[in-house]
Amino acid sequence: NVIDTIADWVEISGKVGPNDVGIVYMPHPSMEKVPWFTRDYGLHNYSPFRHKAWKLPFGESFQWRAGFLAYDGASDGSKAAAAWEKYSGRE
Repeated sequence: NVIDTIADWVEISGKVGPNDVGIVYMPHPSMEKVPWFTRDYGLHNYSPFRHKAWKLPFGESFQWRAGFLAYDGASDGSKAAAAWEKYSGRE
């Protein structure tokens, strides 16, 4: 359980039928670092609006940027870490 943990990415993995699969959710490095809201029943939420009030002034815009990686096979976290390094430009 990683509720209220600040992390660059979250990886969700499991089985679809007999196959191991997973997905990595990576908020863009330009996005504010905030605690993840996660639950063991499958909810994984990145929300910069969860811990503070936020108002978008009329006529302005907000851009939500994120990267995703879906993969087949088991992972020990190394696939997610490598995806983050590439996505964040640290590779």
